[in-house]
Amino acid sequence: VKSNFCYFITDGSKQLYELLKQIEIKLGVSAYKMCGDWTKKLVLAIKPKVLICEGKEAFNLLKNWSFRNEIRIDEDFQGGRIEDITVLCFKRRRSYLQDREKVIETLKRYI
Repeated sequence: VKSNFCYFITDGSKQLYELLKQIEIKLGVSAYKMCGDWTKKLVLAIKPKVLICEGKEAFNLLKNWSFRNEIRIDEDFQGGRIEDITVLCFKRRRSYLQDREKVIETLKRYI
């Protein structure tokens, strides 16, 4: 299953951040909190063995908005654990994961 943290479509990240800000201003609702709650429900419903965050920002959004104080950071790899779910974080450049061989090697260890 592939999902984004934010469930809104824009032309780019600048427009996305502006949309999230406008939702909070005009509706008085934190879009980050809504997205965090939805993402948490999705993860707990699916119960994946491994959860991959494409980029540090995705990991930080998950950590700060979906699983506040629930992700145990693991020093052995970039990521952590939520209950029995291994959370991995890989660097991303545009829409591609960097260092493909490292990604493959890491995934083999946890899958």
